[in-house]
Amino acid sequence: MKPKTTFFRLFVFSAFVALLLPLSLQGQTRKISLKADNQTLAQVMKLIEQQSGFTFVYKDEVVDTSRRVSVNATDEDVLDILKKVFAGTDTEATLVNRNINLTRKAAPAPDKPGPEVKPASTQKVSGTVLDTQGAPIVGATVMVDGTTNGVMTDLDGRYTLNRVPMGAALRFSCMGYTEQLKPFRGEKNLNAILYEDSESLEEAVAVAFGTQRKESIVSSVT
Repeated sequence: MKPKTTFFRLFVFSAFVALLLPLSLQGQTRKISLKADNQTLAQVMKLIEQQSGFTFVYKDEVVDTSRRVSVNATDEDVLDILKKVFAGTDTEATLVNRNINLTRKAAPAPDKPGPEVKPASTQKVSGTVLDTQGAPIVGATVMVDGTTNGVMTDLDGRYTLNRVPMGAALRFSCMGYTEQLKPFRGEKNLNAILYEDSESLEEAVAVAFGTQRKESIVSSVT
């Protein structure tokens, strides 16, 4: 008989807890209607407690209950209403059991500094521009590609160019020759050999001799 009595008592206790649980939640509701016009925060919080059944928990240094607020809500979640009430402040509300906890928002993490961008290092580069016969090309243009930084070769076909960024490209060009693009990898000397461009040479001759026939131009050159 004793085991049966113990089982019966457990059954009664479980039934009692099951009935008590809904009663413990009775009188609390997440959705309320509230209208307050220029009232203190303390008055608004009291109205929310009366309608929702929740209790506010906070520290005085976190919440200024004398601050005046206005809010108009109809059948809205209590947390949504509190977002309006505390808009523009560092206070946030969370529900924990029967309490509405008011705490200060965590400060946002400071932005991590990005990687330091170092200015591209530049160097001075020199060299010689020759033709395919090994003769120096006078007056050839040597430029940092994509910039206006450039020089012309001297009587010996030599050049010196300052402020050349690492990884840039040097463009070598001269009328009558095919231009050449060479990458700069930090070398102190960068030479170039240019190949004759027959088409551009013919165009240069045509410009020099006007509209004469090609045969007379050739005879004039020879």
